[in-house]
Amino acid sequence: MGMNRGMLSLVTQMKLPKFSYCISDSDGSGVLVLGDGGSGGVGPLQYTPLVSSSAPHFDRVAYTVQLEGIKVSEKVLQLPKSVFVPDHTGAGQTMVDSGTQFTYLMGSVYGALKGEFVEQTKGVLRRVEDPNFVFEGALDLCYRSPVNMAAVTAVTLVFEGAEMTVSGERVLYRVRMGSEWVYCFTFGNADLLGL
Repeated sequence: MGMNRGMLSLVTQMKLPKFSYCISDSDGSGVLVLGDGGSGGVGPLQYTPLVSSSAPHFDRVAYTVQLEGIKVSEKVLQLPKSVFVPDHTGAGQTMVDSGTQFTYLMGSVYGALKGEFVEQTKGVLRRVEDPNFVFEGALDLCYRSPVNMAAVTAVTLVFEGAEMTVSGERVLYRVRMGSEWVYCFTFGNADLLGL
């Protein structure tokens, strides 16, 4: 179902001023709220405005929001606000994409997030120390099994007017590394992908 800002998307054709896509845990079902139809029984919703730009490489049909900061547990990463703003060409925008499984961040932002996550999980998680193992081309921080998901540090993305916290099994994703299972950080370095 096309849900972007393009002329042929469902949202554009129905002339809906807003919609909400609420994702539940892996055992539940989510809810899609079209228009001002309430919150569908999911509790109060948080809103953040969409961003647009006329910059040449800015994707105008994508849902773009303004990321303002990141917290690891409750610690705010000390990054200049400028690292979250698209450059003069439009590169570096924060897009909401329900078809993308992982979150990719610009190199400097990812480096700060990775460093703080590693620091806060020392002694709790056993890191894979193989520099040649990178899952899906950008997930370069992985841990050996077993992982106590309750002990995994939460990551919060801070937007204008809203926060989204990712924790436990949403922060680490189980993948194969040869004959063993490992858990990779679900945030990756966009610079490794050439995005």
